[in-house]
Amino acid sequence: MRQPYLSLTLTIALGVLGAAQAMAQSANCDLAQDTVSMSACLDKQYAAADAVLNAAYKSAMAQMKSIDESLPKSERGAQDALRGAQRAWIAVRDGTCAAEGFNWVGGSGQGIAIMSCLLTETQARSKVLARLVVSY
Repeated sequence: MRQPYLSLTLTIALGVLGAAQAMAQSANCDLAQDTVSMSACLDKQYAAADAVLNAAYKSAMAQMKSIDESLPKSERGAQDALRGAQRAWIAVRDGTCAAEGFNWVGGSGQGIAIMSCLLTETQARSKVLARLVVSY
């Protein structure tokens, strides 16, 4: 039992991500050549991606609630499964990005490498959550 507003909310959120990324990659970000400028651009992009992730998770969780409500009590667990998966994903993301940062340990690129990884992983997770909502 899919609720139409969930797909619309997710579509809007993914559109906002594209617009935010375009703004973050404006002339200033395209020309960023020092770590301070690159970090500032990545921070903007990550904030936008995190907002989309939160919207996607909220839509997916609403979908799981709808599924749980349609099932007998003994078969429910969609919300718990998604919540557990999201918590596990956060741990994997953080560990992966920390490990990636070690390629630059002690250098000025370490923070940029970590933030870039967080951005990439967050964008990918948003797409996974979006597919989860669409698939039901």
